[in-house]
Amino acid sequence: MKTEIGNVDLFEHLETLPDEVQEIVLAFSEGDNDYEACKALEVSLKPLGFTFDWGLDAEPYDLREIPQSERNGNASEGKVALEELDLSRLDGLCSTIPNRVSPSHGR
Repeated sequence: MKTEIGNVDLFEHLETLPDEVQEIVLAFSEGDNDYEACKALEVSLKPLGFTFDWGLDAEPYDLREIPQSERNGNASEGKVALEELDLSRLDGLCSTIPNRVSPSHGR
């Protein structure tokens, strides 16, 4: 089955995946589909180099390999890893933001 962007949905081709990935996906398919299960599946597959999407029905789709350039939290295409951000600069900025909205604003 092809996805909108032309890639193969590996959920439709489990036999082509490494044994460990197949076992995880098959174990998931035996349980209930809910958001927590989808997140647990995602967390289990990510270290193995795979990811997928899921819809409002908590049905996973578009299983695909994560490109090597995006694995292990590497920054790519303008994305910055959280560890690389200098959040200390926000301290002064946050103190200038009002902590409440005046009655004449915000409605």
